[in-house]
Amino acid sequence: MRKRLVGGALIAASMVLAFHPPQILTGENQLDVSVQRDMIQNRDSLEKGKIQQEAGNIPNGQVPITLVETVDGDTIKVKVNGKVEKVRYLLVDTPDSKKPGMCVQPYAKEASLRNDQLVKGGRLSLELEQGDARDSYGRLCVDGKSVQETLLKEGFARVAYIMNPPYKFLLQYREVESLAKRNRVNIWNRTDYVTNRGFNECVP
Repeated sequence: MRKRLVGGALIAASMVLAFHPPQILTGENQLDVSVQRDMIQNRDSLEKGKIQQEAGNIPNGQVPITLVETVDGDTIKVKVNGKVEKVRYLLVDTPDSKKPGMCVQPYAKEASLRNDQLVKGGRLSLELEQGDARDSYGRLCVDGKSVQETLLKEGFARVAYIMNPPYKFLLQYREVESLAKRNRVNIWNRTDYVTNRGFNECVP
């Protein structure tokens, strides 16, 4: 009985080998494999090149971000390093319209609308002010242009919250603010509206 089983096993094995002979790579098959390998390598190279090109559009010292939501004139929610964070712009302050217990201030809605237009106008990045800690985010840039500087220039913001000087762009922001103030642009068009502590009027 054992001999028969052994014999049967040998026959079965022979049948398997007969129906599935080992594949021999001919010159034509080897060419197909080589072409497939080259296609995969080219695809990978293109994908890597695209990623490098996109990253190359962000200057050194800046962190690419994705807009999630515009909160108000000087605050947005973004996705940075895979996490959603609320980012309040460094060194600037705009009138409030959503602060609990506070009235809607003149130019608050206009500042929020302008901020929303700016941050949706191109590729966003955050420039680091000091080191790489979360609280060190400095300028918010759209295609390399500072959102804070634009808000100051157009009279929707004032320079504020100078907590830990020196700052890289403080002097530049003050110069832009002074120009808007001299030209009485938007918030600077209302007498005694802008103070060292904020804004002291409400929309009627």
